[in-house]
Order: sequence, then structure tokens, then C-alpha cells
Amino acid sequence: FPQHNELLLLLRHHLCPLLHKSLSERPVFPLTLRSTRVVFLLLKQFSNELPTEAEVFLMLLIKVISGEHDTENGSSHSRPGWMRVIALEIIRGLCTDAELIRGIWQRYDAQPNGSKVFGSLVTALNRLASEKPSLLGVGTQVMGLGVAPSYNAEGASGYGMESVAGMVANAASATVSGVVGMMGTEAGLSVVGSSMKLQCIDQLDKADAPGIPESYIYLLAIQCLVSLVEGFASLVLPLYNTITIVRPRAAGEAIVHAPPALDLPTLPEGDHGTVQLRIVHDMLESGWPALLAALSFYIATNISDELFADVLGAMQGMINVLGVLRLTTPRDA
Repeated sequence: FPQHNELLLLLRHHLCPLLHKSLSERPVFPLTLRSTRVVFLLLKQFSNELPTEAEVFLMLLIKVISGEHDTENGSSHSRPGWMRVIALEIIRGLCTDAELIRGIWQRYDAQPNGSKVFGSLVTALNRLASEKPSLLGVGTQVMGLGVAPSYNAEGASGYGMESVAGMVANAASATVSGVVGMMGTEAGLSVVGSSMKLQCIDQLDKADAPGIPESYIYLLAIQCLVSLVEGFASLVLPLYNTITIVRPRAAGEAIVHAPPALDLPTLPEGDHGTVQLRIVHDMLESGWPALLAALSFYIATNISDELFADVLGAMQGMINVLGVLRLTTPRDA
């Protein structure tokens, strides 16, 4: 397809409008399921060739996971919960592709008048995290870190930057026995108890939506956040090690301290690694408040040992990447 303009025109002028119309109308499970599967393929394979169409589909998916009502054709109606789950499964698949996520930032967020696709995504994931705190077992007893939760009338997280920083600091200073005790309680969110045997988007034989665990959507959100951070770390940390590699210290030589953070302006212009580092730097400089707030919220909820380790590892990876890129304010937060 990418080598044939005629086939790309078919995608742009016939398939994409059909898919958009299908996803904008009142959802029917079999049709919506198949339409979103095709959208996923388009986003994975043709984002470069169809930037405008990809932007429309990405913003539509983000709108769905945000829980916004559909206002197409002048009428407003809420989407069913299964459509939100399908959209998040699509987003999860996209978040595991770090190169694709960086490309999304370059094409949209990095442009002066471009859509803030990446920014909207992390904001939506952050809002979703604290949508139903009681479902995840959030409270002063469960949080166990000396930070009481605060929520506004809509149920959104009331964490300011000071409270987020305090939560992380308290988590870091918590005793080992306290953390183990917190992890030992029955989890409100776990891979075993919250996931589906077969993800919703693969249930092509169903005429109606299957039963979906209520907490499944929050499991998907955690997996999206962890994948995003892992994508940053998998690029930045190996490049940092390559740039700052130091030979072993010989006998009698002075102690070599840890290498400093990268100074991006001094790196070679036009080098592929430098370009990618600057992209991640800009992405984190823009998106760190939402990422930190969401991860801090989840780490203070009643999640399973496995998910706790995943979220804690993501926070550690994010701190390392922020430090390497000399983003001191978010690193210290």
C-alpha cells in the first residue's frame, strides 16, 4: 500500500470516512468491534501516510476513553462501557510501540498549531485513574502512606503538585514492613481478578458485548502508563550509557564519579540518537504532571503485588529518565 498512491487514495477517501461514520453512529458491538480493529491496523501501519486521518481516529479514541458523550449530528448520547474498553485495548496496543508514540508527538504535539494528541492521551489516562476510587480500595486505611485522598465533586483526583510530591516522598520513606503489609492485603485490582480471558477486541464471534469486569478498564490504564514509561526508558537509558561510557578505573587513579546528566544542546546536531532524546525530553517536559499524578495515584491504591511492582518500576524508570535528561523539577517532584 505505501508504495502505491492509488491504494492510499482508497484508504483516505473511502475506507477512513466509512470507519469514522461507523464509529460516530450509535454503537453496535459486532460492527464497532470490527471497525476499531481496522482503525488499529491503520494507526500502526499507515500513520505516516495518513497523518490527518490518524489524528482524527486518535482523538476519537481519546474522547471515548475520556467518557465524553457523543454529540454527532446535533444529538448527545453516552457510549456503552464496552466501547470504552475496546478503545483502551487499542490505546494499550499503541502505547507498547514506543517509536509510534514518539512519531505521534512529532506529527502533532510538536507542531506550533498541532493537536495535543499525546498530551490529551496522558491527561485522559490520569483522569480515568481516579474516576472510581472506591472500586480500587482508595482511602486513608488502604493508602497507608500518610496522605489522605482528596476528590472533587466529579470524582477526579484532587492531588496538587505538592500533595503528589508528598505522596511519593512518603512512599520512598515507608518502612519495608509497612510496604509489605500494604501489599499483603487482598487486592482491589489485579491481573488475575480484573482481566478478561480473551480481550474484548478479539471476541469476533460475539453478537453482543461479553461480560466485562468493572475494574478491567483500570487495569488497561495501568498497562498503558507502564508501557509509555518503559518506552521512554528503553530508548533513553541505553543511549545515555553509550554516550557517557567510562573505561574501568586503573589502580592508583582517582575515583570516577557517576557521569552527569546529558546536556542536549552539546550533543551532535542531526544525529538520530540526539533527535530521539530531544523528542522524549519534550514529551516528558509536557506530560510529566499527568504521568506522575496517575502513577502516584495507582501506587497508593489496593493493587496486587504484581501491579504494585509494575507501577513502582515505572516510577523508578521515569525518575531515571528525567534525571538523565536534566529535567530536575519533575525528577525532584
